[in-house]
Amino acid sequence: MAISVSDASNILKERYAKKKPAKAFYKEFPFLSTIPKDTQFTGRSMPVPTQIATGQGRATTIATARANATGNNYQSFSVSRKKDYGVVIIERELLLASEDAMTAWLSERTAEIDGIREAVRRNLGFMLWGNGGGARGARASINGGGDAVTLSNPDAVEAFETGMSIGASATDGTSGSARVGKAKLTKVDRDNGILYSDNWGDITGFADDDFLFVDGDFGKMVHGVPSWVVAGAVDPADSFQGVNRSIDRDRLAGIYADYSAYGIKEAVLQAMKRMHRSGKHPDAVWCSPSKWWELALELSDSARFDMGKKNSAFLGFEGLRVSTDKGPVDVLADPGVPNGYIFPLRTEDWVLHSLGEAAGLIEDEKGNLLHQQVDDDAYEVRVGFLGDLVCWDPSNQGCFKVA
Repeated sequence: MAISVSDASNILKERYAKKKPAKAFYKEFPFLSTIPKDTQFTGRSMPVPTQIATGQGRATTIATARANATGNNYQSFSVSRKKDYGVVIIERELLLASEDAMTAWLSERTAEIDGIREAVRRNLGFMLWGNGGGARGARASINGGGDAVTLSNPDAVEAFETGMSIGASATDGTSGSARVGKAKLTKVDRDNGILYSDNWGDITGFADDDFLFVDGDFGKMVHGVPSWVVAGAVDPADSFQGVNRSIDRDRLAGIYADYSAYGIKEAVLQAMKRMHRSGKHPDAVWCSPSKWWELALELSDSARFDMGKKNSAFLGFEGLRVSTDKGPVDVLADPGVPNGYIFPLRTEDWVLHSLGEAAGLIEDEKGNLLHQQVDDDAYEVRVGFLGDLVCWDPSNQGCFKVA
């Protein structure tokens, strides 16, 4: 459905109103901002080789060493591109009516292009911390009136927006199937983690503990950090990007431990101790914003942590700098990080590979960014992402459960 002049009446104002409207959505995703980017993801797929063992031809005699001889053990992940698109349709009348800066706060063409690109980037920011299934949260309960769904993790509310079309499933998107039907969000209560819709009942079999997805996202998102760095045991029948990681979980799926018995401060230190024991040296520990503040409050009077220090690798983002026996490491918050986990990572091992710019504008065959609609006096703007997140050395990464 095309956006009309009446839909944009809030920004088509009298001449006295010259200040641009504020952008109230959440913009900053530090992990997305800091990891390396590669926009040349050409070909059908990308092999990602990793060495998990050296040759084992050694012993106390040459004859036995010869009998024991093996080559280096290499495993290779095969990464394909994931797709994500954004589309906005604008009536020609609105485009023309909003071009005069004296009669409109901003050009509708520019505003809508910026807006849909931001939506695709924002989705990418959240999904970089997902498992590829596309789940944004889960339903804890629904009220008696049937219009208010309370999320099991209230912090997950930041992944939802009014106007989103939401589907559901009993699974997280890595298996199973989506339920039939969808609901459009009419209101978001960010203080209490509640999503409102007039048509939750349109989702067949919708139940407590169901996972929630943007309609169409089920099982189709990028392989985020938790896909590469696994929480808990690795299934003996595991097949991630063509590799069974159970043959050496620490080197193929990252290091994992459950430190939920500790407070957040000790959990961070235990995590770094475990990483260093294996000879790994992450440069950042990533956590959810609520865990970051929990840690900051707990450490406000601690000499082992420096508040607000910045370094060149994470310029512009506030971190808690942790002193360890191998040097300092920054604790950073990202809104996409699952709340019950912390992730010590080595940043240089992570690359966002894409075919062209992430959330890049899609031109037609004539190089136009505005695609004229055949059956309406309106134009369509398209943006897209074609790529995936790659970890080039899973053995350097960690995932630790916290309280």
